[in-house]
Amino acid sequence: MTNAPNPMYYTVLEASELLRCSEAHVTRLIRAGRLAAGNIGTDGRPRWRIPESALQLLKSEAE
Repeated sequence: MTNAPNPMYYTVLEASELLRCSEAHVTRLIRAGRLAAGNIGTDGRPRWRIPESALQLLKSEAE
């Protein structure tokens, strides 16, 4: 069995688990411009993808 590499992009749920906060908080960070994310939604609803580098930057700012 091989380990899959870490993804380069995370969903809001995955990011909330890594940051140990709620999905709503991650969404607020994105909307406030404090967490970089791309919207891949095509049906009018946002589907955010957060780059790993943005999560690392946010974590380093919190330290």
